[in-house]
Amino acid sequence: KDLELTGNCFVSETPIFEQDFSGKLRNVEISCSDEEYFDKYNLVGKHDYMQLLSCEKSSLEDYKNKYLFVLRELTRQEVRDIEIDARLDYHEMMLEEM
Repeated sequence: KDLELTGNCFVSETPIFEQDFSGKLRNVEISCSDEEYFDKYNLVGKHDYMQLLSCEKSSLEDYKNKYLFVLRELTRQEVRDIEIDARLDYHEMMLEEM
């Protein structure tokens, strides 16, 4: 909430860490109150699966004492691969219990 967006990087004045995103990147909705904002990176809207690319305290002078993070939407193929891997892991676990 109340984040600034610079390029494809979200800027937060509140401390934010990688573990804050754990299990929360499915069904993400991003909105923007700036009606003149040009969504160059297609971030505004609903996203089924996202990935955290980076999350760190800024060392940049313009964003001193702020936290930066970058998200990206997974491709359909990446989501499909994750689902297949999960199914294979499940079947492997079931076979080991037999």
